[in-house]
Parts: sequence; structure tokens; C-alpha cells
Amino acid sequence: MDSNYSGQNIADRLTVAKSEQGITQGYTYAMAWGYEGQAIFDYNKRIGSLIDTGIDDDHGFRIDLRTLQNTINNLTD
Repeated sequence: MDSNYSGQNIADRLTVAKSEQGITQGYTYAMAWGYEGQAIFDYNKRIGSLIDTGIDDDHGFRIDLRTLQNTINNLTD
């Protein structure tokens, strides 16, 4: 991680923009999977009301769904 970008909420802003674009295109949910590590998994748990699919990926992380609108709400409150 580059400390020059730390604390700017870049990930949150990108996630909100991506979620808004998904809603514009008619989607309701995003699939959260393929985590590269624990930090990314923890971030996804923090930002969205996750819906458990009951399926794990090949790294043992759960594959979840989250609603796009809840993700936006959680990150813009």
C-alpha cells in the first residue's frame, strides 16, 4: 500500500461509483468473491450487508452477495 494514498477513502469512493453504475444498468446485487487475502475479505464484510451463499472459494473465503444500494448507503452515511 502506498502511504501517499492512505486515508483518502479511495476504495470506498470506487465501490460507491461501481455500485451506482450497477444500479443504473439494472442490477441489484454484486457478488463478492475471489478475495486475495484477509484484508479484502474484511473490507467486503465492513461495507455491505452480505448475503451468505453457503459456498466457499478455493481459498476458503465465503462467496457472498451484497445489495448495491445497501453498499452505497453504508459507505455514504
